[in-house]
Formats: sequence, C-alpha cells, structure tokens
Amino acid sequence: MENLECIKERLILRASLSGQWTDELLAHLASCNVCQESMDVSRCMQKLSEVSAAEHPLPNAQYVWWKAQFLDQELAQERATRPLFIAQAVAYAVIALGLVGLLVWKMPQIQQGLAGPVITTQTTLLSLSLMGLVLLCLTLILGLRACWLED
Repeated sequence: MENLECIKERLILRASLSGQWTDELLAHLASCNVCQESMDVSRCMQKLSEVSAAEHPLPNAQYVWWKAQFLDQELAQERATRPLFIAQAVAYAVIALGLVGLLVWKMPQIQQGLAGPVITTQTTLLSLSLMGLVLLCLTLILGLRACWLED
C-alpha cells in the first residue's frame, strides 16, 4: 500500500513558500511521491492566489444572496400554484364540454326557435337561454385566454 503521509511534508511546503531550500529537502523531494504531490498542489494554489481580483471580479455578495432568495421564492410560488392552474384548466374543460353537450341536446329546439316567425314565451325563453350560452362561451374563451397567458 502506498504511503499517504510524510513527516517532511510540512518542511517541504514551508521551503516552497519561503524559497529557502536545503540540499537535504531537495533530495527528499526528488524521492518522495507524497511531497511531490503536495508541492504540485502548493504551486497550483500559489498561481491561483496571484490572479488579481480585477481580472475576475466577483459579484456583490448581497446581490447573489438576494437573487438566490428571489429565485427560491419564485420556484416555491410556482410549485404552490401549479395545482390551482391544473384545477382551473380542468374546470374550464368541464364547462366547455358541458356547453357543447347542452348545445347538442338543445339544437333542435334552438333551430326551431330561430326558424319560427311566431314569438311565444317558449321561444323567448329559448332565445334568452341561447344568449346566456353565448355569453357563457365568451366567458369561457376569456378565461382560457387568461389561463394560457399566465403560463
């Protein structure tokens, strides 16, 4: 099994930071894999520390926090209102199917009421109910439009 620690690792790292190498430390570095890997990591970290903040400016922490909170609230709101939108769409579909069924069921009476020149109370009620159905259809269309615009 490979050794994962070396007793001279800290001395090697101190020497790499200060630049003060001894012959003994250089000889050990050449023969120890653990110290060589630590030295490689140390060099990479030093290169990262030399990158100036002007080259890679970080956004304001308050802005990042605010944006994360906003996105979290928006996601929670979307999850909370999704069942309401589904129920609303189902309700609109049921209303539309009901209107279509009512129109199919009452179609002979509607045609009779529109074709006959004699106005009776039954045809008056029929025309009023037809007007109600038209208004209900318009309401349904506007409701569906509002539902689609929210998505």
